Amino acid sequence: MITLENLLGYVFVVLWGISFYPPIYINYHLQDCPGISTDSIIINEIGYISFVQSTFLQYFTTSNSKLTVSDLVCSAHGLSLNLVLGSQVVFGKYWPWRFPNYTRKKMKYFYYKVAQISILFWLVCTVVYFVRLRGSSTYTLVTTSYCNMLYLIKIALSLLKYVPQFLHNQERQSMNGFPIFSAYCDALGGFASLWQLLLLSKYTESRPFHTHNEKYMFFTKKFMIDNFGKLGNTLVTTLFQIAFITQYFMYYKKDHIKIVDQNDFEMERRVEKPRRLRAVSKLETIAEMA
Repeated sequence: MITLENLLGYVFVVLWGISFYPPIYINYHLQDCPGISTDSIIINEIGYISFVQSTFLQYFTTSNSKLTVSDLVCSAHGLSLNLVLGSQVVFGKYWPWRFPNYTRKKMKYFYYKVAQISILFWLVCTVVYFVRLRGSSTYTLVTTSYCNMLYLIKIALSLLKYVPQFLHNQERQSMNGFPIFSAYCDALGGFASLWQLLLLSKYTESRPFHTHNEKYMFFTKKFMIDNFGKLGNTLVTTLFQIAFITQYFMYYKKDHIKIVDQNDFEMERRVEKPRRLRAVSKLETIAEMA
């Protein structure tokens, strides 16, 4: 029997899964990656590696989390398509893409250092985890703590990932090349994920001396600690997608005017070219008659 929690899990997996395809298609169509920030995509890939590692480790080794199979599918699918998008942004002029309009955008120094520090922090956390694991009998507690540290890397890098993309749009004063459909899918998927977490966090407390024997509580402290990563990642993703949608409506008119002006220019050039050819042919005819 499919419960509402499972149905919401399928909904957010499908929506978040679909959101990865528009930027790849748009880049292929434009034969360039003008709407994607290099800083954003590199930071995102590092965060996704931590996210996938934490999700699989927590699902298969601990019993406290409320992660489902849909979370595993979502994380693995997201990482694979992020790698494809990253290959477009970083290696666009090489095989298999070979974009003729490709322009390489280097990482800013700040984000380059952030990437290095994140990798170093991941290595330190992993070494500490294995050291603690050897001398501890509380396997679940140690593993949950390690998974939360990995999730912390993902959440911090998600914040840093979305900030350069937001500033990239702000500097251009344009959303041209940005996959707004992906932002809609991510936002709707985020709402579905939060709804699922709300239902999964429902906790019933017995109260025998009260008229109403049961008290319902949501998002208890224990639940938030055990599911810290999924909750934090969902909140960050949803809030920034709303920000990108807001930017889209702010810059939509400017982008529309640019496209119209460019189309008008192309039309004038197509009309003007035959006129010039006719004028040249008339002049040649007059010259021959003379």
